[in-house]
Amino acid sequence: MNYRFDKRSKKEFQQDIKEATKIEEAILNLWLDKIERETLIRPKYKHLADGRDGSFLKDKEVDSTADFEVIGYGKIEVKFCRPFLKTRFHLKKGQLESYIKQNCIIIIVNGWDTHHPVFTLIKPKMMDKIVEECEVINYGGMGGKPSYRIPTDMFIWRPLNE
Repeated sequence: MNYRFDKRSKKEFQQDIKEATKIEEAILNLWLDKIERETLIRPKYKHLADGRDGSFLKDKEVDSTADFEVIGYGKIEVKFCRPFLKTRFHLKKGQLESYIKQNCIIIIVNGWDTHHPVFTLIKPKMMDKIVEECEVINYGGMGGKPSYRIPTDMFIWRPLNE
């Protein structure tokens, strides 16, 4: 079994990646919509990471480069949880450490598959706090990879669609 696929077949993995990249771009655009409503200016962005079209990358092509560069905001990584998680969520340890080094911001959406998704921005200082305060576990939901177990109440969550 390939460590990237978790318990999925290669075909299932490829379908999940293709769908996730579309969702991440949709989330970024909803966030940019929110910025535009507040500032009357829509920041431009570009893709940073390979595979943003949802294409399958070979193991050696995979890295943890932030997803986007948004003018005026810097590097942005987009993450989402499909269900609404009331108590905690997880971020892979290696990825979080890479995002700190890249000085990027994580936009994370909780409840993407619900009628009222919420989001928060995790900036590098908060990522440092996660590293200092949160437990690392081998999380089954991420293929048993070392992941930070993060309480949802560490953040202020705001509606994504308003």
